[in-house]
Amino acid sequence: MGRHVGRDPVNPDERHLSERDRTVLDIEAGWWSAEVSKAELVARRLDMSLTRFHEILDALVDDPAAEAYDPLLVRRLRRHRERRRSTRRTLPPVETSS
Repeated sequence: MGRHVGRDPVNPDERHLSERDRTVLDIEAGWWSAEVSKAELVARRLDMSLTRFHEILDALVDDPAAEAYDPLLVRRLRRHRERRRSTRRTLPPVETSS
């Protein structure tokens, strides 16, 4: 975690990411190596809920600046999101009783 912290952006697109956005990406890239839960890590470093963290992360997945900052992470997250969406499209509708 924190592989990108302190380095100067090499790609001009990276300059458009806020410190918060870079921190979100850094946390997502390595939260499992922390000694606390992901929710606690997010709360400590960003003072936000895990739900809000995931909302921001989902928006970053579509941001070219985020892809320039950590291309492997962003592309992996896009693949996971697309897989979830395609699974939802193929599931039969849920029947509800009236």
